[in-house]
Amino acid sequence: VEVVMDDYGTGYSSLDVLSRLPFSAIKLDQGVVGRMSSDARNTHIVQSILYMARELSLKTVAEGVENECVYTFLMASGCNEVQGYWVSRPIPLKDFIEMLKANPRWPSSSFGLLYNAWVNHNSYRRKVLDAVYTLTKVAPEGWKDLPKMDLAHSPARCRLGQWYKKKGRRNDDASTSSHPTNPQDPHDRMHAAGEALERAVRGQAGPKSVRAALKTFLDFSDIVDAEVSRIVEEGLSETLGESYSDSSK
Repeated sequence: VEVVMDDYGTGYSSLDVLSRLPFSAIKLDQGVVGRMSSDARNTHIVQSILYMARELSLKTVAEGVENECVYTFLMASGCNEVQGYWVSRPIPLKDFIEMLKANPRWPSSSFGLLYNAWVNHNSYRRKVLDAVYTLTKVAPEGWKDLPKMDLAHSPARCRLGQWYKKKGRRNDDASTSSHPTNPQDPHDRMHAAGEALERAVRGQAGPKSVRAALKTFLDFSDIVDAEVSRIVEEGLSETLGESYSDSSK
């Protein structure tokens, strides 16, 4: 059973309520979604809500989607579901059943899934660096007050690691790729390096050891970033090729 917050940001659907109750999804108000095409502030607000929802592992539903352009943008930004006239206007139950029998399909975005995973990867890196900075600037007796960040070093908890596994990027098939670098290994090592870095700081290992651990963590993170950038480039190039091919018909 899902507990969904309707019209997030309006009335009682506040940030305070969201922080106190176990919601599983939030619905973006149709007003802010509808103004995205005319006001950049609304677009920034929507993207910020999508980012927050990803961090909280909440599903997102955008209301008021009335054209293909906004729909495509939301899918690429990682929104999970949409509602609005572009999908369907309100119809009687009989017509709705007939529509389902027609098995309609709306465009999906694998890029949106990868984008979500990439953002999660960058969020993990930021959490590690935020924790390291704070712990090095505050005396150990004050560490108990470090804000909770849900900092999980396990690669299995990372959406980027989950994305790799779903795509089947394994060591055993890396040799068949034109790019033999398998990102799964640097990704796993990056998480191990992040855990080692935090452990070095908490263990007060000294500046030299902490700097070495920091360099290792950032080096592996850069490798993963470069690989994901390549995957994004390939995906967009393929999408552009399909779009131009369709337009030439």
